[in-house]
Order: sequence, then structure tokens, then C-alpha cells
Amino acid sequence: MADLKEELIEFAKTIGAAKIGIADASLIKNPPQEQDFDPENYVDGAKCAISICVAFPEDAVGLDDEDDFTFCTSFGSSYVTLKRQIDTIGAKLVKFLEEKGYKAKYIGPELPFDKGCQICGLLHPYIHKLIATIAGLGEEGMSNLLVTPEYGPRVLLASIITDAPLEPDGPKLVGKVCRKCNACVEECPTGALSEENYPPYNFERNRCFWGYFGGMRVTEVDTPPLDWINAKPSALSVLPKYKEQNPRLKELLDWDEAIGNFPKCTRCMSVCPVGAEEE
Repeated sequence: MADLKEELIEFAKTIGAAKIGIADASLIKNPPQEQDFDPENYVDGAKCAISICVAFPEDAVGLDDEDDFTFCTSFGSSYVTLKRQIDTIGAKLVKFLEEKGYKAKYIGPELPFDKGCQICGLLHPYIHKLIATIAGLGEEGMSNLLVTPEYGPRVLLASIITDAPLEPDGPKLVGKVCRKCNACVEECPTGALSEENYPPYNFERNRCFWGYFGGMRVTEVDTPPLDWINAKPSALSVLPKYKEQNPRLKELLDWDEAIGNFPKCTRCMSVCPVGAEEE
């Protein structure tokens, strides 16, 4: 089915995908961090997972120190626009495969990271990172983001599960992209990353959430409070309390309702040198 794969990739690029790759569906069943993930829950007889990647405009990343209005209307708007773009690409690729006689289901960039939780608090959810890695788009870096050779981690990911017999690309970039320079570790203001271990075991999600949801931005304090760090099952359980206590945090998070959910800290994306020199 080489012709089908070639046609699919060419079509994906014409509709705006920066990169696309094919993963063997059997290699993403019951992975360590999402042990009940099964491609066949999406498509009976699933053979492949297609990884879709779109890239951020370079000028939209690295605005962490700008005022809230500038940050929200620049990076926030770019992030939400890319989400719409990748959703459109995903829908068109699903239709392309269906018209060829195959089944396909799209998984958007904000699939829940916890069961029962309808908001994604991670820029690159684990399943999308795994599929993109096995599909040869890049590798998980020290930042816990997928790092691509062309764009570094400044990308958004989505996936399609299908029964189309597409030839897998394989994890050809593992160990070849992240430079292990630890720039992301050193520059992470909340201390969410560590150089003492390897992804995903060098990452503290609650600390990351302090930056992601805007706590660091509104308090101008990098280190999260202890009740935030120790919150179970995650800092999302104490977020309403902080939102009630801090009008500026409420105002910042209201942007999510006006624009769409987006990270309030992009430091790990912006400091990664991979892909930056070529821009």
C-alpha cells in the first residue's frame, strides 16, 4: 500500500501538516503511562496510528515575561488557532481514509490526561508523544515534550487510529534529537524538571501546573506553595481555591473561556535550541 501512504502524506502536507508519520498500532497498546489505552477501542482491527504535527510560528513562543494581555493575545491566540488547524487537518484525513474504504478515528490534541478529567494540562499528552515517537517524528526530550529536528518542541500533536494497511515509519529518531543540554531543566522556573533522571521520571506535574495555569504569572513567585505541590490527585483539586483568592488568576483563566485553553508558561519550549538555529 505504498501508493496509499504516499498519497496520504502528500495530501496532509497540502492541507497544512508540518510533519506526518505512521506508527504500528500494536506498539501503542497498553503503554506504561496509559496502560488501558487500546487502539481497537477507537477502530476495530486497528493497524496504524497516524501522527500529525503542526508547528508554532517562532515569534509566538518565548513571551513568558510579557504582560498578560500581550501573552494571551499573541501566544494564546496562536495556540488556539493551531488547535483549530490540526483539528481541521485531522477531520480531512479521516474523510480521505474513509473515502478509500477504511475506518479512521481522530484523537485531538487535548485528550484527557486523567480519567474523568476533561481538561488537558500538558502541552504534549503522553499518547500523542508516544505515537509521534514510534512514527518517527521525533523523541521525548528532557523537557518531557516531543522534540522534532525541524521545530524542536514548538509543535502541537494529534493522532488518527485507522485500519488502513499503511507501512509504519518506526522510531527512527530516538536518541538522535534531544541534545541533553538541560537548557529546559535549568530554565524551568517552577523546578518541574530534573537532570537527575530521564523522561518521564524527571518531571513533577504539579510544579509544571503552577506555570501552566498561571499561578507563577499572577503571583510573580516561581516556586509553587506546598499545598499546591502536594495536592492529590493533582493541583487541579486546589486550583478553584486559588482562583477564588486571586482575582488576577481568575481574570487570566477567564481568557481560557474567551479564547480557549492554553498554557500560561512556554519556557521549556522557547529555550530548547533544537530547530532554533535553522529558523
